[in-house]
Amino acid sequence: MNLPSQFLQRMEAMLTTDSAAFVESFHRERYSGLRANLLKTSVENFQQIQPFSLEPIPWCESGFYYDAPKELEQGLRPGKHPLHEAGLYYIQEPSAMVVAEVAKGIFSSMEAPRVLDLCGAPGGKSSQLASLLGGKGFLVSNEIVPGRAKILSQNMERMGWTNGVVVNHTPDELSARFPGCFDVIVVDAPCSGEGMFRKDEDTIDQWSPENVIMCGERQKDILEEAVAMLAPGGTLIYSTCTFAPAEDEAIVLWMMRTYPELEVLEANPGLFGPGHPEWVSSALGCEDPDPAITKEEEEAIRKSARLWPQDIKGEGHFLAVFRKTMEPDMDEEWYEDERERTWIGGAKPPKKGKKMKGAHKGYGNQILKKAPPEWKEFAEGFFGEQEADVAWRGALDRICGEGQQFLMFGEQLYAVHRDCPDLSGLTVMRAGLHLGTIKKERFEPSHALALALTTAMIEDLQLGSRCVGLRSEEMATRYLKGEALMESAVAPLPQDGWNVVTYKGYPLGWGKISGGSVKNHYPKGLRWV
Repeated sequence: MNLPSQFLQRMEAMLTTDSAAFVESFHRERYSGLRANLLKTSVENFQQIQPFSLEPIPWCESGFYYDAPKELEQGLRPGKHPLHEAGLYYIQEPSAMVVAEVAKGIFSSMEAPRVLDLCGAPGGKSSQLASLLGGKGFLVSNEIVPGRAKILSQNMERMGWTNGVVVNHTPDELSARFPGCFDVIVVDAPCSGEGMFRKDEDTIDQWSPENVIMCGERQKDILEEAVAMLAPGGTLIYSTCTFAPAEDEAIVLWMMRTYPELEVLEANPGLFGPGHPEWVSSALGCEDPDPAITKEEEEAIRKSARLWPQDIKGEGHFLAVFRKTMEPDMDEEWYEDERERTWIGGAKPPKKGKKMKGAHKGYGNQILKKAPPEWKEFAEGFFGEQEADVAWRGALDRICGEGQQFLMFGEQLYAVHRDCPDLSGLTVMRAGLHLGTIKKERFEPSHALALALTTAMIEDLQLGSRCVGLRSEEMATRYLKGEALMESAVAPLPQDGWNVVTYKGYPLGWGKISGGSVKNHYPKGLRWV
């Protein structure tokens, strides 16, 4: 690996005697990881049914290493396996898993946290945050690049996420809409990517000292908007995948000096290296550093965490955590008014005539006062015919949590929680749970609805008779390729109509039974080739 000479010179100055081990780490095989999706399964159950050779990741209870070359030799590809398509796990770089794990302790003390992942694509941290929320609270996952926002939306759908929205906005557009609104904000900031050199060698060609400085200035712009959206008492988690002090320790120092209402919290669980205040004052890649760092600032910077590839089984990462205190001159009542104004549950309904942008451009969003008859007809048949209205309402509560409202985007029907923000005027890629499409007075269930079901829900809602259970991985593969399935492929063949197709009890999508065969409704854009 041909690392940039200026990068090596800076790292040798930073690490001195440890620099040789650091450089040597780039010539070793990188580590691959995956994370069990706690929205669908427990860690214990996942270990029992998955086919790979896994090793636990110390800093993430649901995370595991896997040996990619070894799995490939055995004909296994974790990224192309039926359990992956069922959303039972997410393939994620091991070091990246530490960011959302920091939020786990924060969530445990909160009844219904409002969470923002400001730079969410492709979805690793957002899906991990969703799994740690466990259905409580509400998550807004944002991505500024439209194409990446679409990928983020698809990944969140695969993981069975229901309680949140995916939006496509710049940070300043969101801060104007959500001042002081979020209890937890994650900023996994765009950076120079030095920590990913081993994973993605293309980042080496894009590296330069000038790009490092540019990234640091961009990170300040993003964090300025994030702080504006943070509620008093809220927590901001900042991370990068770079070693550059200009994007790491220097940012922590800038945050403390720019926002005195921020308190730096301990980000290191004891497994990683600390932050280094001396790297800021010695001007290692930092633009115009102020050497007069106080003792208090030094101690705060050391509370951040550095993940070094020579010390752990993972790539390079940096992590810092801040809490927003309430200063005496802050108007607490104003913050609470602004916070509630932006959420449907505590505000007036969206104004008539406001339009939806982006994925549902041309349609105004509309909160419905009652369930559409087409949905009721489908749901009463699928979720149970006895006490039908009670049955489908209880099913929706079981899938999404209590307090759901129906939201229409043109022909598309969604279930959104009462804590969903007012979406009018926003570019929304996904809102809550996409239930399906209403057209020509009939209802067609969405792929997202099938993936939102879990084995526990199927058992609780007594949906076993509405499931097409595939007998083998070969049959699951045929379904994922879009092939029709004959009666011999399933056990037993359920009644005619819409049925959930499952593998090892976990939903893959929909099938419609007629005349002894299952018409495949796996989305064409997701089919294997």
